[in-house]
Amino acid sequence: MLHIFKIIIILLLCLTGYLGVVFYLNINDKPAVSDAIVLFVGPDYDKRLQEAHQLMKEGYADILIVPAYRRTFVMSERSNMKKIYSKPLQDIRKKYPKYYENTHIELLEAQSLIEKNGLKSVIMVSSPNHMRRIKIISTFVFDLRDYSICFIGSRYLKKRSLLSIFNWVNIKDSFREMIKIFGFFAYRLMFKV
Repeated sequence: MLHIFKIIIILLLCLTGYLGVVFYLNINDKPAVSDAIVLFVGPDYDKRLQEAHQLMKEGYADILIVPAYRRTFVMSERSNMKKIYSKPLQDIRKKYPKYYENTHIELLEAQSLIEKNGLKSVIMVSSPNHMRRIKIISTFVFDLRDYSICFIGSRYLKKRSLLSIFNWVNIKDSFREMIKIFGFFAYRLMFKV
């Protein structure tokens, strides 16, 4: 009986830990009217782009920046936003150390494009479980005293039910995100980034 009780306690602790990770990763600020939307690429790019389009349609920004392609679009060019032919970060990656991960590079490129265009407020758009890492890395890339940044996880990628967070893909994605967050801090400490 004591062993069953210990197993139940361990399972409850694991469940609580996993739920903590899921809720920790998902940041969703209230959008604010901004100079631009910064869109991060990924396997669900179409749903992220759909969120960016929706925010633009709702009047939150007229400019879309896709740092992985070093491209900036204005609202009137919306039809061209899907027509990006090169592979993301293909040429850009060469100017950064090999240990930099893609989100870090995208944020550095975003900062460069934002500064080049004289922008001061942006909405960062990606998948919901990617937002915590974007926010963490943003604090090292941007001087947040000079910029106003909102972090929005695509509504088109949100979990439809509480039980959906327990499917294998979501569990794997959540732990992969946590590993990448720890990885960012590790290479930051090791290489004094």
